[in-house]
Amino acid sequence: MKKILFVLLTGILLYSCKEDFLDVKPTGSISTDIALSRIEDLKNATNGLYSSFKSSGYYGRYFVIFPDVMGNICKDAAELNRGADPYLHLMTNTTIGLQDLYALPSYVIARSTKIINANPSYGDTTKVGIATLNNYMGQVYACRALAYFDQVRLFGQPYGMDAGASLGVPIITDPTLDILPTRATVAEVYAQIISDLDSAVSKLTSSHIDNNLITMWGAKALLARVYLYKQDWANAAYWAGQVIDGTGPGKPVLVPAANAAAMGNIFLDASTETIFQISMTASDNRGSDAIWGMYQNYNYFAVSDEQYALYTANDKRRAGFFKLVSSHQRPNKQINSQANTIILRLAEMRLIRAEANARAALASGGDAVRESAARADIQVISNRALTVPVTIPATLTGQALIDRVMLERKMELCFEGNDIWDINRTGQNMTRLNKTASAQAYGTTMVCPIPKNELDTNPNMVQNPGY
Repeated sequence: MKKILFVLLTGILLYSCKEDFLDVKPTGSISTDIALSRIEDLKNATNGLYSSFKSSGYYGRYFVIFPDVMGNICKDAAELNRGADPYLHLMTNTTIGLQDLYALPSYVIARSTKIINANPSYGDTTKVGIATLNNYMGQVYACRALAYFDQVRLFGQPYGMDAGASLGVPIITDPTLDILPTRATVAEVYAQIISDLDSAVSKLTSSHIDNNLITMWGAKALLARVYLYKQDWANAAYWAGQVIDGTGPGKPVLVPAANAAAMGNIFLDASTETIFQISMTASDNRGSDAIWGMYQNYNYFAVSDEQYALYTANDKRRAGFFKLVSSHQRPNKQINSQANTIILRLAEMRLIRAEANARAALASGGDAVRESAARADIQVISNRALTVPVTIPATLTGQALIDRVMLERKMELCFEGNDIWDINRTGQNMTRLNKTASAQAYGTTMVCPIPKNELDTNPNMVQNPGY
């Protein structure tokens, strides 16, 4: 028992001991045992999973920062410090932040698995409410799926490189028995993720609508994203459509934006566009160490020249998404240190469906219906941003249509923790105008090295090639 806890949680001890919500104790005294004798215990255990997501080593900072500074939407400002290794593609297995990025998803996976394996029933469900029980368990399955998806994106190459044959991350089916796990293939991890999300969708009900938690809408949206990364275009389009065209309580709605200032409403805590967000309260305030601080308080990173040049004067996102601070344009989607971290929003579903339809059409040799649907989706997102609406021409087809979708995606979803994965999963090289770093598609530095601690404590753990 102690060995598995050491493997999964030492990173939390080393790098996140200040995260008091984890109640981190010396390794030998940590227990993954969960008391689930009451429905209140299940509620508390489920809420604890979300607390792990809030960590500055996870969605509170590093998980959003790393994939964007590894791409080409950022440039270094005057004081490159934290984040320099991923930005320069010079990571080692001791790079600051990596241990958190491995250990915190592992923690969520281990805790979720404990809850799932316990299979709480509480006897007479008429007293507890079967819907209440199912909503908690649906969230647990979805949290585990998200943690696996996050971990395999960080430490495994994209599915499309070799149909998922390369190494992903361990699949933990029993934290008390999987003491020294081996790495599963990327394909096996994706199968686990999809299985968990299917379970989540089957359990979550329409009455559960708090987007600070994973709802039915959130599980479906995450399925759309997972299938997109898996290059299963039909399922990606289907599940994105389930969110876009679905009906019922809590359905997300695109935020209108009459001017540049209104673009900021997309990212407010009460935004109707948000499908799932990590809620940050005053007690969660990371101060200057929050995502906001990494861009606007510290002089580490700014918006790259090539990213800013994508927006014309007619595009409200140019003034709405960015802010001039100390002579550099900075990301302004998170306006302060207490801003929520938005993980899924409706605009992404439009872009997922557009990309999936465009790629499916090209793969089939041409499909006018799918291409028309893709043009319609990108026009919705584009015209919200433009002061003078445009019509996407029917002549935009094939690879040119895919390129247009990916451009819209880069403009709309920038600085939300997607960039390096969008580059790598589509088989593109990472290049920058300032030539501070470059990387080949599917190259060594497109993914993170397995942290040193995982290698030292688990003889079955294999490092990524090139590190």
